[in-house]
Amino acid sequence: MPVKKTTKKKTLTAADGLAVAIQTELEGFEFYIIAAKKSKDEGAKKMFESLAADELRHRDMLNDQYQLIIQGKDFKPFKKPPRSRFKVKSPVFSREFLESKKKKNFEMSALSIGIMLEQNAIEFYRQQKESSRDPKAKKLFHELAVWEGEHLRALIAQKRFLQRAIFDEARFEPF
Repeated sequence: MPVKKTTKKKTLTAADGLAVAIQTELEGFEFYIIAAKKSKDEGAKKMFESLAADELRHRDMLNDQYQLIIQGKDFKPFKKPPRSRFKVKSPVFSREFLESKKKKNFEMSALSIGIMLEQNAIEFYRQQKESSRDPKAKKLFHELAVWEGEHLRALIAQKRFLQRAIFDEARFEPF
């Protein structure tokens, strides 16, 4: 008889959740820096650089919270919700890049991976919010999900613009 595995979600302490969040921000930073360096379009480079800078700011804010928690202190509320400095332009990709015959595979892949990273982060933060018993921790994890939601919306918008350009160039119209 097959063994039935249970997939019980592990509830992390607030400190453990913050530690994972800090690591997630560092990984996002590294990814966006690589994407900025490899992108062939100046607008895309700036977008990825801005996202990388956001990830560092998030990491610093999370680290401040982590230090409070490991010292036995309460979360410190944010003075105002942190907002991304990345403003969605429609699109960030230059007209020349969109109209060029250059391969746009890297930028499309980078956007897809960025979307996946942001979705995973949002889900993790939502799970932490739901499993936490501390109202301040719940609020913190909610704010983290909002941060990443901003990035997710921006990346999806840019992917749609680039995808449209790729489809137009290929004379492809999806059903």
